[in-house]
Amino acid sequence: MSASYDFPVSLQPVYTKEGNPVPKIQAVVRDDTGEALSAVSNRYLLVPHKNVIDQAQEFISAFGNPVSHFHTNNNGSTLIGEFLYEDKTLKVAKGDTVGLKVYIENSYNRSRSVTIRIGALVLSCLNGMVSSRPVAGMTFKHIIGAPQLAFPKASDVIDMFQFEAGKWRSFGEIIVDRTMKQLLMEDIEKKSVMPQDGLRALSEIHVDTAWDLLQGMTYFTTHQNSKLSNIGKINRLQKISRWMDEQFVQQSET
Repeated sequence: MSASYDFPVSLQPVYTKEGNPVPKIQAVVRDDTGEALSAVSNRYLLVPHKNVIDQAQEFISAFGNPVSHFHTNNNGSTLIGEFLYEDKTLKVAKGDTVGLKVYIENSYNRSRSVTIRIGALVLSCLNGMVSSRPVAGMTFKHIIGAPQLAFPKASDVIDMFQFEAGKWRSFGEIIVDRTMKQLLMEDIEKKSVMPQDGLRALSEIHVDTAWDLLQGMTYFTTHQNSKLSNIGKINRLQKISRWMDEQFVQQSET
């Protein structure tokens, strides 16, 4: 299960073709293949994927026994561990039930810090959702001198899950008529929240509420967008969540 992310990495100096060292730059190298994964500064702190997941075990087990999946891309440069707790559920809009997901992220190419996010799986249709922001205080930057890697309290994650569920519940109370849907679709296209085939799929579904709109976007991303890798889908779900927050969270709180 860990083979996708459990490989040796090291920081190595960078040289010009004449053999001169490049100052203040080093390479993250995958030692089993000799491939350079990225160029980073001399202040970069290498945090191996395996170390992150190993140190997270107590945190992961605090919620129960999850269904676990590990996704990598760019030859292992990026890792997202995905942990689904089907017995940790909450009711959201229109009576749908969502199960808790926890995501642990890391990278060797500066694309992401060590980050923990919460998400959910709509159990009736298996649509995925990912929070637009990390769990409070849980972003560990790859910088020499950073505090020791630590994980949040399980209660903080559950609190955030309940907060997100309340937000999703409020989406079911926000009416979206045909005129509003068209305006929202134009904004989705303008901000590249969905690809063109996703926009076409969204235009064909009936929408009464903001929850319906969210489910249309997440259904396409989770089930129909074969062009995206698993990490690509998670990134897309984060983008959808940010867009939904921009459009509806302030409205739902007023």
